[in-house]
Amino acid sequence: TASGLALCIESITDSTAEVSKKFDLFKYDGVKAMKMGQVDYAVRCFTEALAIQEDGECMDYLAQCYMRAGQLDEAMAMLNRLAELVPDNIGVYLQMARLAFMQEDYEAMTATCAKAMEIEPESATAHLLNGQALVGQGKMIEAIAMFTKAISLNEALGDAYLHRGSLLLKMGDVQSADADADYLLSVVSDNEDVLMLKARIEHAKGKAAEAIAIYNKVIEKKDKS
Repeated sequence: TASGLALCIESITDSTAEVSKKFDLFKYDGVKAMKMGQVDYAVRCFTEALAIQEDGECMDYLAQCYMRAGQLDEAMAMLNRLAELVPDNIGVYLQMARLAFMQEDYEAMTATCAKAMEIEPESATAHLLNGQALVGQGKMIEAIAMFTKAISLNEALGDAYLHRGSLLLKMGDVQSADADADYLLSVVSDNEDVLMLKARIEHAKGKAAEAIAIYNKVIEKKDKS
C-alpha cells in the first residue's frame, strides 16, 4: 500500500541519516584526537569512518597519523588509495614523493614526481622533489638541472638553491655554490642550513678563519634557542 511504501522510505531515510551521523562522529573524533596528539585513537577513529564510507579528507588524515606513528608503509598504502579517489590532485602525489623520500625509495619518488609534473608541469615543488630523488640515485648532473628548473619556476624557492648549492659544492664547483649561498644569505641571513653551507664553502676556498667564524655563529644561535 501507499502508506506501507511511505513507511519503508522513511525507515531507509532514517537509516541513512544514522549512518551519516556515525561517520561524522568517528571522523571528527579522529580530528580532535589527532590535534591532541592521540595518534593511536585517531587511527582507530579514521579507520572506522572509512569503513562506513570513502572520504578523501579522512584518508589524508589517516595517512598523516600513520606517518606520525612511523608506519610509513601503511601511510603510503593510504595515499595510494587516496590517489585512486582523486587522481588529478597534485598535492597527494607531492605527499607521496615526500614519504618515498623518508623511505629512501628514490625510484618510486621519481615516478611519483613524474605524475605530479604531468598534472601540473609548472610545479616548482615537484621539480624540487624530483631533484632530491635524482640525488638519491646518484644522478648529480640531472639533479642540478632539476633544481635549476625549480628555481626558474619559482625564484623564491629557497630549498632549491640550498640543494643545488650543496650539490655544486660536493661536485667541486665552489664558485657556483657560493653564488647560491650568497643569494640565500641575502634573503634568510640567520638560517642555520644556509650558514652551514656558507661555512663549508669558505673552508673549500681555503678561508679557515671565515669558516670558523660562521660555525661559531651557528653554535651561538643554537645556544640561544
